[in-house]
Amino acid sequence: MQSRVLIASVALTWVVCACGKKEEAAAPQTAAPTAETPAATPPTAPTAETPANPLVAAGEAEFRTVCAVCHGQKAEGMGNYPRLAGQGSEAIRSKLLDYRAGKQMGPLTAIMAATAKNLSDEDIEALAAYIATLAQ
Repeated sequence: MQSRVLIASVALTWVVCACGKKEEAAAPQTAAPTAETPAATPPTAPTAETPANPLVAAGEAEFRTVCAVCHGQKAEGMGNYPRLAGQGSEAIRSKLLDYRAGKQMGPLTAIMAATAKNLSDEDIEALAAYIATLAQ
């Protein structure tokens, strides 16, 4: 009975964390500026919610979509899922590349490999840049 519960828990966790391939969002169509609709205003200065580095911003969006459900909103770790905050970008990049390549990394390899296989090189770079900014 306990093994069935364990198997069901692992399967549910995998489904929640490995959500499948990302779908690319279509770029919004914008009309040319007119007297009624002036040109877009220049971007505002970065705040704590909007990082100055576009790579970090992309990594934050990817993290919230792909990683936060298991690793926590601030990469603090949750349950069996490890803390990522405080790790350097090279460590994160290396681990994601290994997972994507199918290298056995530990007890959660199956979940991470399924997730990482859908990440592009750019996604991995962005995630590594973002996670490296998180406090220890």
